[in-house]
Order: sequence, then structure tokens, then C-alpha cells
Amino acid sequence: MMHRTTPRQGFTLIELLVVIAIIATLIGILLPAVQAARQASFRASASSDIAQLSQAVEQFKATYTVKYLPSGFVATNSYTNGNVQHDDSRTYLKTTWRNTVGPLSGTTYSSTCPNLGTLDGSQCLVFFLGGPGWFTGTPERGLAAGSNPFATGGERKISFDFPAKRVSGGRFLDPWGQPYFYFSSRDGNDYGYFGLYYGNSTGGYNAGTPSNVVPLMDASGKFQNSHGFQIISLGKNRIFDGNSRRDDQYNFAN
Repeated sequence: MMHRTTPRQGFTLIELLVVIAIIATLIGILLPAVQAARQASFRASASSDIAQLSQAVEQFKATYTVKYLPSGFVATNSYTNGNVQHDDSRTYLKTTWRNTVGPLSGTTYSSTCPNLGTLDGSQCLVFFLGGPGWFTGTPERGLAAGSNPFATGGERKISFDFPAKRVSGGRFLDPWGQPYFYFSSRDGNDYGYFGLYYGNSTGGYNAGTPSNVVPLMDASGKFQNSHGFQIISLGKNRIFDGNSRRDDQYNFAN
């Protein structure tokens, strides 16, 4: 007489545990590689952003025949004569966007500039390279020399095509969600001409950083890229590493 064997249904508990252990081991092996590839992609993206921003700054300077794009700026509809930061900002507007400031007479100067207050370097990049519309809810496509960027119509061109999803508070964010920090020399080794910096304390630009962010210097106390500008990403740790730099990225060689 023949006996039929009944096929076994499913896995035993031990077999399931073995499969789970194998899957967990594979995940443990693959996850660091996936994270490393993701961070490498972020670093490459930040490097590309910084290179493109640097090119856009140079393009802007050439378009308007100016030595620098400011890393501090007062945007107001009325500039006060005798206020150093107001005078510096008003003069820059009059040099670049020529139709923005009214007659230079009296103690205040009327301006068609929106009343935004003091812009930090990150915001200056967006304001000048992408247009004031980023701050007024109607992003523009750049501006042409001699045109009035605050008037309707007129010839416009873009210096940098900011992706809307990565602009927050008028600042362009790096892949880790922190602003690209921007500093500029005005006339050689004078990065502090506007007298402001990024920080988390009164007197500095509050960009949500855990520590102050300042222009980098070399061992002799001279600003890096002393006659140009600095664009800095804080990198994965989102902390300004200063001269130790660690994972910070920037637009200059040493």
C-alpha cells in the first residue's frame, strides 16, 4: 500500500528567521553605500551650484560695469542722507539700476526699491541675480542694464535661474537645506565694509545657523580671495567649520 506525503505549507519559524537575518545583513551592507552615494551627489550638486553662482556674479559685474556685487544691502523706498549703509546702497542702485533712485537732493532720496530692510549676502545673491520679485511674490526673469527693475515691463534677462523650491526667505539653499553664504570684497581685502556678518546673535544676520559665519582668512590674516568674493556651503554637518573647513565647500582654491 502506497502512502502519499502531504506537501509542506510555507516556511518554518527557523527558516523565516534565517531569511530575515539575511535581509537585515544585506540592508546593513547596502545602506552605508546608499548614504555615501547620496552625500556624494549632494557634494557634487553644491559644487555645481557654487560654480554657477560664481559665474553669474561675474556676469552681473560685467553687465553693469561694477567691481563687486554687495554682500550687504539696504532695500528701502527712502534712503536717508548721511546714513553710511543707506548711502552705500543708494549709490550702488544709482550705478547699476539707474532709474531706481530719484533726484539726489535734500536729506532723503525717494526710491522705487521695495521696502525690504537690510539684506544679507545670501539674499543679495537672489535679489541682484534673480530680481527683486523673489521678495515681493512675483519672481522676475532678471534685469537689463539701464532698465528699472521695479517698473512694469522693460527688457529683462536672467543672471541665475533660481529653482523656486530651493529659495526660502529670499535665500538660495544648498542640498542640505542651509543658505549659500556670500561675502564680497569691495576694493580688495575689505570684506567687512558693510559691517555685518551672518550669526545667531544681535548685530548679525540671523540665517538660522548654530554659530556665526564669517569670511575665511588665511594664516596671515588676509581674506581668502581677497579681491573677489566668497560663496560658502556649510556642508553635511550644517555647521560653519571656519578655517578647519572639514566638510564646508567654497569657491576658492585654498
